[in-house]
Amino acid sequence: YQMFSDEELTILFKKTAEFSNSADDLYKYLIPRLGYTTGCRIEELCSLRCEQVMTDLDTGISYIEVSEGKTENAKRKIPLHDWVVDDVIKQRDEVGTGLLFPNLTTQRNDGKHGDKVSKWFGRLKKKHGITQRSKAFHSYRVHVATYLERGEIPESTAVWILGHTRTQS
Repeated sequence: YQMFSDEELTILFKKTAEFSNSADDLYKYLIPRLGYTTGCRIEELCSLRCEQVMTDLDTGISYIEVSEGKTENAKRKIPLHDWVVDDVIKQRDEVGTGLLFPNLTTQRNDGKHGDKVSKWFGRLKKKHGITQRSKAFHSYRVHVATYLERGEIPESTAVWILGHTRTQS
């Protein structure tokens, strides 16, 4: 996957901002921002439960706890960026329990919730001229990995945040 250009990011975030006050479509606002700031996989975000959004009482840092995922290493705690934390906490508090985005139900036998968002995101980017298959929601993970590397974050920390295979202890 390739990173989005600055211009593409501007377009995507501008267009998704239109959903910031929509109760039914708030996921269209929050999930791209969460992907960009956490590096989470689309399925991890679409299946988030209110109970997975927590605040550490000692530090005051809010985070999401990914309790299951694509691999065993997907289990991790990811701090919420200042750009999204208030909106995520508000959504959690308004929903209360269960899916953070309750309208992302599934009819799939495997229980996955990401199909609707994945298809919507694909149509959104295509509508705005982003047609490369190598630029998809998963590109947000590439952004986070790249930013962590550029920020000289130790690899042992970066793999924990991204849920990659951990070779170091």
